[in-house]
Amino acid sequence: MGHQGQNCNGDNGLKLQYPSEDALVLEVAGRTVRFTDPASFDFALQPRAKVSLETQLWLAALSPEGVTNERNNLRRLRRWLGDMLPQRLSAPKDLRPEDLPDGVLTLQADEHQWVALLQGLGTDGQGHGPFVTIALVRFNEYLVERDASLVRSQRHQFRAGVPLGPSVTSPLPLACGSGRGDSLGDTAEAVASVFSADETASVSDQGTPSGRWRPLARGRPERCSLSAGQALHLNCAGVPLALCHIARQHGGESLGAEEIALKPGTNVLGRDPACDVIVPGSHHSVSRMHVLIEDHGNGELVLTDLSRNGTSIEVGTR
Repeated sequence: MGHQGQNCNGDNGLKLQYPSEDALVLEVAGRTVRFTDPASFDFALQPRAKVSLETQLWLAALSPEGVTNERNNLRRLRRWLGDMLPQRLSAPKDLRPEDLPDGVLTLQADEHQWVALLQGLGTDGQGHGPFVTIALVRFNEYLVERDASLVRSQRHQFRAGVPLGPSVTSPLPLACGSGRGDSLGDTAEAVASVFSADETASVSDQGTPSGRWRPLARGRPERCSLSAGQALHLNCAGVPLALCHIARQHGGESLGAEEIALKPGTNVLGRDPACDVIVPGSHHSVSRMHVLIEDHGNGELVLTDLSRNGTSIEVGTR
């Protein structure tokens, strides 16, 4: 039940077309991306104009998470269209997101195609970023999980506005310029990291065999162990932290993250001033009470994710 030949135009430079049941064409400021089943697309880089925040959020629904989770992305896209199109675009009154064809988001583009696609959509062409699509966050997570060599033997820094290189091993932008993680509502699940233009995140595998990150299951306690002098490396909604027992607070290298000493017993980490470990309020993607850390002594910890945007632990810390 696709909308054949139907166009939706908006004054923000975004144009949405449904030329057939199995195609979706997105045109942003003169650049065209065509998605068809199974995800062939035609993409032009010129002209390189500013991409609005609304467009960035819309593109989050097309993130490379769809490589393994097309159906969830389709639901997200449908919800986004239903909520935003009538407000942002001159959309037909009878446009129903549930009428979109299921095949639209069967995305099978490889890493190089995604780099080319997101490179064009993720910059304003004048080096002023951070007009970086939130999809880059999911793309980076996918690459790190797929190939640990991307972060091995060096510390990569991801900064808003850093241009993408021709290789998938180049540092990738990991940012959205809004800094409004708490106000994104239903789209919060698509926003793994929200940074302002002058903030960076670091990932390193020094001291671990893999250098990869594994998300904690929300609300489920998980045990991990630290050896003497080892710091616990967490990524809380995109904010890197190196945590260590107070007796070992000078024993481990922070690897670019902020090193924080844990007090014996129970620690709650978050933005709320009442937390035992307080993350600066500028990190809006971090929940007020983000993660519970119980120190049982001898390097034995129990972690429980309490957050909305997630917590990841560096693989190798068990």
